[in-house]
Amino acid sequence: MKTQFIKCKTTDSKAVLRPLALLAACLLTACALSAPAAAGVICDGTGCIELDHFSRAIQFQPTANPNHLFELMHFISVNNGPVEEVNAANYAVITPLPAFSWLTGSSSVLRNPGDLQIEFWHYVSELNPSYMKWTMYVVLINRSDLPMDVCHYLYTDPDLFGTPGDDSAQYVPVFPPTGTPAFLLEDAANPGSVFVVQERTGLSSNFELNPYPLVKASLSVAPNCIGLPNVQPNMYGDVTGAMQSTMTIPYGGAVFMEFPVARLN
Repeated sequence: MKTQFIKCKTTDSKAVLRPLALLAACLLTACALSAPAAAGVICDGTGCIELDHFSRAIQFQPTANPNHLFELMHFISVNNGPVEEVNAANYAVITPLPAFSWLTGSSSVLRNPGDLQIEFWHYVSELNPSYMKWTMYVVLINRSDLPMDVCHYLYTDPDLFGTPGDDSAQYVPVFPPTGTPAFLLEDAANPGSVFVVQERTGLSSNFELNPYPLVKASLSVAPNCIGLPNVQPNMYGDVTGAMQSTMTIPYGGAVFMEFPVARLN
């Protein structure tokens, strides 16, 4: 069973939590917070994402839908060292994410040895009550004195319409309009409602789709930059996945990545 990071018992059967409603629900009803809670909320209208300073997200919620996202997070290996989650244990916050913002939000963090800085930029737009897009920009900056080899893994665990176990997923190596890799997901109870996670810069070389918790467990103990096995291009169940981007950042240089996340219809 998955452990949710924010649990509020409300009278809404879908447990629909908005930025202000979240606070009200927690004040008026039983609410248990377990670390690490998200640091900020970014909204367009009442469609919102919720995430922390390290760009670990636990909410992607258009106005007309329950939360579609259990977890989205980043893992990184530097110079073929152990794969590390981008979190408070391994990175220090330089610029915190605001607690609440409209449309855009940003943060920056520094790896504990001081060699890699990461800047996160987020843009949220809700085109209608069911169609919402979150574009995440990630900038990796080499603060060391030498070229740096980096393996970046974007891990995602979507539970579409708030229910784990009934999602179908497909890895698409060439997704329009940029022709770069993406995961396409649908919920069995809501056919035609497509959720997309895309690596839009074209740096992604490997992927993995597997049931929870196999992908995250593998990344969490990887001793070095592992190549994801390119397995399960189609699967059904409690879907989780990761896309891998491998790069060399020159001394004083930076690499830019773009990750659109969208509920299309």
